[in-house]
Amino acid sequence: MSKGHMPKIDSMTVKQASSARLFRRTILRWYGTYGRDLPWRRTRDAWKILVSEIMLQQTQVARVIPKYEAFLSKWPTPKAFASASLGEALSAWNGLGYNRRCKHLHVAAKEIVSELGGITPVNVEILQALPGIGPYTARAVASFSANADVVLWDTNVRRIALRYFFGGEFVRSAPNDEKLHGVLDLSLPKGRSRDWHNALMDFGSAVCIGRSPLCASCPLLRTCIAAPKFLRGLSPARKLVRPQARFEGSRRQARGAVLRALAAAGTKGLRVTALRTLLRSHDAESIVNALVREGLVARRGNVISLP
Repeated sequence: MSKGHMPKIDSMTVKQASSARLFRRTILRWYGTYGRDLPWRRTRDAWKILVSEIMLQQTQVARVIPKYEAFLSKWPTPKAFASASLGEALSAWNGLGYNRRCKHLHVAAKEIVSELGGITPVNVEILQALPGIGPYTARAVASFSANADVVLWDTNVRRIALRYFFGGEFVRSAPNDEKLHGVLDLSLPKGRSRDWHNALMDFGSAVCIGRSPLCASCPLLRTCIAAPKFLRGLSPARKLVRPQARFEGSRRQARGAVLRALAAAGTKGLRVTALRTLLRSHDAESIVNALVREGLVARRGNVISLP
């Protein structure tokens, strides 16, 4: 679908308010039957929820669960994690990828201890002031730990709302995001933010999925604006879906390989020249220098190690 044929988003109407109530009731009813039992949903500890939110960024739930449980068994509080070295933290993070998330969490833990008395905040503004914590993560922690009535959306939630209320995708812009925020705010059940956002995320991963939503068995079938288009084989989002960058052979894969090798090597580290076979087509010196600049690797001459 070209930008010139994007679905028009009208101002909120009485009909839309009625749709929001039905949307809310239906999703929560579905969640009561099909909601997932995940370890971070069994706690209201803001630190544990912050750890889960950082780990879940761009990483599948199945990969996160064992890492999350092992991480918290070792570092159950910000104080415990802040006392660890970054090298220890990166070793424990090994396998999750996007290792800068680990460094940001480590720095945030130190600030929580030094500036906030070791208590992870649940206030959105205070959370967002911590290193590496953006608007979404701050709102997620506030919602899932304190049940705060805040609106948050990830890719799944955005997709569901755009299909149900507007009939498909539209170009990201401040006015369009404001209208999306409006319908999500209208749908939010006050006092049930935690359940509501868990329900939306589960629904988006199980029913209203990206390329081939299960419209025929969806409980929102009769009232979703986009459903008829999908049932006729006309995806309103297909042309806007950007394929994920290839991981195999990528620089990101190479960076992860370096960190895994260093975790296995322990304190003795490795020579940069020893990485050339591991990295094959990639420039070992360039990758090592980038990791050093980011503080993820320490270097002394030709020997590198985890910090």
